[in-house]
Amino acid sequence: MKKTILLFLLIANAVLLHAQTLPYTCNFDSPASQEGWVYYQGGDAGSSDWNMSGGGLSAPNALTHGYNVGAASTDTVIDWMVSPELITSGPFTVSMMARQSGFSTPTIDNCELYVVIGDPNPMSGSAVLMGSLSAPGPQAEWTPMEFEYNALVGAFRIALRYKTIGAAWSTYAIDDIAVELQSSNQTLEFLPMNAGVVVYPNPFNDLIRIEGLESFDQPNFTLTDASGKLADPSPISGQFDGIVDLAQLNFGIYLLKIQDNKGRVSIKRIMKM
Repeated sequence: MKKTILLFLLIANAVLLHAQTLPYTCNFDSPASQEGWVYYQGGDAGSSDWNMSGGGLSAPNALTHGYNVGAASTDTVIDWMVSPELITSGPFTVSMMARQSGFSTPTIDNCELYVVIGDPNPMSGSAVLMGSLSAPGPQAEWTPMEFEYNALVGAFRIALRYKTIGAAWSTYAIDDIAVELQSSNQTLEFLPMNAGVVVYPNPFNDLIRIEGLESFDQPNFTLTDASGKLADPSPISGQFDGIVDLAQLNFGIYLLKIQDNKGRVSIKRIMKM
């Protein structure tokens, strides 16, 4: 049983290693830009879904969704498009260009932006609404949109949700997405995850040792689980001698954030087994 748990944690940790630190940009124009986006379908199967071909503000592509041609009046289509996993060291901003077209008046929830924490499937209940994209600006015109998320979540994804009831003709296009630290946090000196700071052993049983903190001025430590919830003990307190006892933690993957009063930040993934 323990071998099975360890194998699962190792696989999960390997997946997290592919998460991208901010800033993140996407214009859907190349396979590399499109990589990692996942489509989830909810409600009725409509005649169109999210796709990444044609109609881009930055040619050639955008993320687009057509309307539900020929639908019954009671049909409810809910389609999600979820980004690759991202890692942030603080509150962040999501900006994009958005365009709405069609003959019907959009409802407030026709197209929305969410933050997804934990389970990548937003229908698991892990999605938090950031704002509406339903009426971004004048009909059929590309309009800049920007949203702020003020909580520190560590690992997250962004998600676009299209919803329509019946065959209401309201179509959407999204392009040139950028996810960045909020402007008030741009002075942060972000240290790459694999540079400077070393945390070992990893995976660990009870104790971890943290080395390479010479560039930090009186560092503070925050520990969160993979869903972004504060773990215990967090922040790590008391007289710090480089060794931290985490025996009371449950098995799983955690994010250890190290930050000082000058804004230097480093985030490490650690795994309790």
